[in-house]
Amino acid sequence: MRSLLICLLLPVCLIPSPACCFLGTIQEICPDTYLSEDADEYLVITPCAGVSRYTLTDGEGEISFSGPFNPDSSVTIAREASAYYAVHGRYPDYEIYNTLPEVPDVSLIKRFQLANTGDDLTLYADGKVTDQVFWPQDFVCRRGQVHYRDSSGEWDPRVLLIGQSRLSPKKVSGVSGTVFVSPDCGRDMLLGVILDAEEEILVNVYESTDTGIADALCSARSRGVMVSVLIEGGPVGGIPEEEKVVISRLQSCNIPVTQMGTVADSHAPYRYDHAKYIVADNRTVLVTSENFTNHSLPPAGTTGNRGWGIVMHDSRIAAYYRDLFFLDRNGPGVSEIPDTTYRDREEAVALLSARKYTPRFAPLSFTNASVSVVVSPDTSSLVTRMIDDAETSVCIEQAYIRQMPDGSPNPYLLAAIDAARRGVVVQILLDSYWYNVSGESDNDEMVSLINALGKEENIPIHAKCIDLASTGLLKIHTKGVIVDKKRVLISSINWNENSPTFNRETGIIIDNPDVGAYYSFSFSTDWEGTGPVEYTETQDGPDPLKITLLILIICSLVFIGIIRRKRFR
Repeated sequence: MRSLLICLLLPVCLIPSPACCFLGTIQEICPDTYLSEDADEYLVITPCAGVSRYTLTDGEGEISFSGPFNPDSSVTIAREASAYYAVHGRYPDYEIYNTLPEVPDVSLIKRFQLANTGDDLTLYADGKVTDQVFWPQDFVCRRGQVHYRDSSGEWDPRVLLIGQSRLSPKKVSGVSGTVFVSPDCGRDMLLGVILDAEEEILVNVYESTDTGIADALCSARSRGVMVSVLIEGGPVGGIPEEEKVVISRLQSCNIPVTQMGTVADSHAPYRYDHAKYIVADNRTVLVTSENFTNHSLPPAGTTGNRGWGIVMHDSRIAAYYRDLFFLDRNGPGVSEIPDTTYRDREEAVALLSARKYTPRFAPLSFTNASVSVVVSPDTSSLVTRMIDDAETSVCIEQAYIRQMPDGSPNPYLLAAIDAARRGVVVQILLDSYWYNVSGESDNDEMVSLINALGKEENIPIHAKCIDLASTGLLKIHTKGVIVDKKRVLISSINWNENSPTFNRETGIIIDNPDVGAYYSFSFSTDWEGTGPVEYTETQDGPDPLKITLLILIICSLVFIGIIRRKRFR
């Protein structure tokens, strides 16, 4: 039957692919939605000029609608326009069952409803078959997932859930800014961005328990800066007591705090809002791997997590992040926390670690960098491409690496293994905090698997768990990659299935040799577990001043030796 259909399609296609048909294609389908009875299910077709009528059938029911059609746009047909509008905030072009007078109805023959487990659709243009879709053959339904074709006609290039964004990659050149590592200097960098803001501060962070950072935001608000904060409304373990105190403190300063999380019929589009960034005055952006907590961004001299971060002074990147902030804050599943929710909350302060820490890294300024913005789930694949492009080395520092739930390899790890197979030297450093090594399938087992593979295939890949005692760190929390010592990923993206596929995450891939050297030195320090050292921009090369002093010392010793020989001759 399917072979016969393909033969029928050949006269109207240049090649046997649904995406190339002249008369229209089925571009998008959402059969299994979050609403009961799937009242908001819909499909989208791309029409063709010159076609007067389209018909869709699933073999049981049939709908049809007339043009004229604009080939530069799409046509959305929803089961119930009222339900579709409630979920998406816009009207469909047609509805199947009459619920809104302002939306035209299709012509309906029998009952027409998309089945979740399996169904098929055939599209006719003026009576000619122009496209057909089968599921579960072409895709497998997941509740809340929108199934769509890419430009090549392939289904589901990424898992796209209802309400998620569809952002394109953003790359900018000529960027200046500063990079930093925590616990060494991250707190001062973040507080500096807040202190320098004059007009607006936008904060999106998974968890915020640090009252000192909250006080800095309140201080900015008191000097007239507009401040808005978006947090995750249902973090693992729930909102901690310390964060409730922070929320109450921010609200007392007239700072609105919104949270992302499913509320009634408003379903959050992301499993977790796990991003960590600040946009200030539409010209400065801070992106980090760290939450706003005492152990993530501790005061200087106190130990904490190893984290990476970047501050960029670029209006183009700031505009991108600002749009992203309002897209998420004004999207489904986001609500403002009433200022009475945590009012009069008993003070709870997150305790600092008692362990002291000698800072090893100062911030490093850079200029003329090329920057690509990474946003999950939209452009998570940029991380894989970054590793795929490696020529000499890949250094990976991660909180953890997990395989996929079905047992298949983690795609980022697989990219690193493939890089080693073509001769690229790969080093993978994972956290060794107790909860990352105490299970039966966590970091220490992952390290063993990677090293066994490297030995078996005789490829240059090696993994280890960090020696926290010798580094003085609390744990590894960064999610970083260094390629060829010049391209660096700074992000909130963990290496599991959830983070790049279902979470809202953000990151930056920066291409700059100075930044590459900075993080390469930080990585090697953590890898070797070396004692306190201080990074300078001449760390990897000879120090001219030291060489000069050494020459002077040698010359002095030679001169003294000559004098002494003459004296005792």
